[in-house]
Amino acid sequence: MRGTGRRLAPRRWRVGLDEEPQAFSPGVLLRPLVQDHLLPTATYIGGPGEIAYHAQIGPSYAHFGIPRPVLLPRPSLTLIEPSQRRALESENLTLAELETILRRC
Repeated sequence: MRGTGRRLAPRRWRVGLDEEPQAFSPGVLLRPLVQDHLLPTATYIGGPGEIAYHAQIGPSYAHFGIPRPVLLPRPSLTLIEPSQRRALESENLTLAELETILRRC
């Protein structure tokens, strides 16, 4: 078991889970599946990285028979200070146009 210096043979895993469930933790790959199995989730709202990660582990939900939550992007916004707004206006640029230009760089 990680962090304890102990090793369990596969046949002892089940006994260990029954006797000391607090000693076990899913790795990063299985954590969303365990979470959604224990606390079913209808919708998962996450950032771009989290949604991309969920897309990678999507087939695991079907493999383990766990209903996959609907994935929705977390709302976001961009605040522009007055001086930045004036700079954009002086160049006749919208924020979307500036973002497009910066992506090309």
